[in-house]
Amino acid sequence: MPIPGALPDLLGRTSETSGEEVLYRFANGLSIKTEVWNKGARDRILPLGSPQGSLMNHMLHFPEVVRGKEVFEPFAGSGPLGFMALKLGARHVDFLDVNPRASDFQRENGERNQFPPSSFRSIEADIASFQPERRYELILANPPFVPTPEGIEGTLTSNGGPEGNRFVEILLWRLEELLEPHGEALILAFQFVRRQQPLLVDLISSLVVRRPVELTPSQKHPIGFEADCRAYTQLFPEAREEIARWR
Repeated sequence: MPIPGALPDLLGRTSETSGEEVLYRFANGLSIKTEVWNKGARDRILPLGSPQGSLMNHMLHFPEVVRGKEVFEPFAGSGPLGFMALKLGARHVDFLDVNPRASDFQRENGERNQFPPSSFRSIEADIASFQPERRYELILANPPFVPTPEGIEGTLTSNGGPEGNRFVEILLWRLEELLEPHGEALILAFQFVRRQQPLLVDLISSLVVRRPVELTPSQKHPIGFEADCRAYTQLFPEAREEIARWR
């Protein structure tokens, strides 16, 4: 059942799987290659899920948000957000990812969609130490946000720290360095809720003091914390002590 007030789906997304690769096609002609969910590698390239889909669908409904903008996509992976922005008229996109394999996927996806090489740049770096050459007008981000107990390694594309906000916090901390005064950031993050508010609220209150912030829920039914505990215990039975401490 759709969320009341949710935007209609304009993505028209289809997918084809071949071995460990997935090719997504969208109604507006964009196509993006990624890898399958269950690829057992720390440096895997994530397939597209509902977080990326939500941001891409938002852009399709409001193309003026990206049109003519200098865009930055950190944690880019295969680059779906930035390439959708280019498809909708962004002037230029910088992709950033700590995973060295991400650049290859970005270059291939750029060629696949016939974007001029000058319209985007692939940067291999950590968000904490990345030094931008300029500030951006728009940031599109889906940071690694899977809450991961200390002692469980996770993957480059999923481990968001014990509360899931490790990389969101770094991004918010660096926001003024990365974003033009008139710029905007669209960030989608899974959140634990405590005392009826997302944990992210405390970070925003302390780190984002000069900009208006709007929080928009995108999930109709919350998932109970105990479900996460059970899932981790099933996935990592050798880490029961670590999971117990996290709980």
